[in-house]
Amino acid sequence: MRHSLLGTDPSHTLDPARVCPLLLLLLPTLPGIADWYFHTVQSIPPENVGKARATMLIYAVWPVLQTIRGNAEGFAAVRKRPSAVLSGQIAYLGTLVAVLAATLHFGLPGWLMGVTAILSATVATTVAVSAHLAVTRAANSALAGRR
Repeated sequence: MRHSLLGTDPSHTLDPARVCPLLLLLLPTLPGIADWYFHTVQSIPPENVGKARATMLIYAVWPVLQTIRGNAEGFAAVRKRPSAVLSGQIAYLGTLVAVLAATLHFGLPGWLMGVTAILSATVATTVAVSAHLAVTRAANSALAGRR
C-alpha cells in the first residue's frame, strides 16, 4: 500500500465518490425498484414521486463535490491551516443562508431550495478553503522573497 501525507493512498477516497452517484442515478430510474422505494420505503404520495426522482438525480453529483471538499479541507489540515477550514465553514453557512433566502424570495419549491442551497454551499466551501490556501501560500512566498 502506498502512503501519502494523509496516511493512505488518496485514490481510495474517490471510491465512494464513484459508487454513490451511480446508486443515486440507478435507484430513481429502475421502474420496479424505484416504485418500491418511493412508495413503500419512503411513503411518498404518487403525485410527489416525480419531485423525489428529480431530487435524487440532482443529488447524484453531491458525493463527488463532497469528496473534493473533503480533499481540500484535508489538505488544509495537513498544512496546519485551521483558519482555511474555518473560512470554509463560514462560507458554507453564509452560502446556505443566502441561497435559501434567495430561493425563498424567488418562489422556488421547498425541495428545490434545499438541493440548490446544499450543493451551492458545498462548492462555496471548496472555493473558500482553496482560495485561503492560495492566498496564504502567496503571502508566505512574498515574505520569503523579502528575506
